[in-house]
Amino acid sequence: MIFVEQNEKLIASVRNPKITEKNKMEILTVKNLNFTYPLCNTPAVSEVNLTVNSGDFVVLAGGTGSGK
Repeated sequence: MIFVEQNEKLIASVRNPKITEKNKMEILTVKNLNFTYPLCNTPAVSEVNLTVNSGDFVVLAGGTGSGK
């Protein structure tokens, strides 16, 4: 039951974030992100570039096991 309660708190904080000028993010930029799972030779993610502005809504979607 603890897991469910923790998730409910997390969901509530995402729906109603307490954003102040001190912790407000204006922009998030990722440049040339690469990731390879341990014991694998082929990158799961290669040369990803992403810019997210304050107020943007981003969803990462993909099939089960796709490495989101």
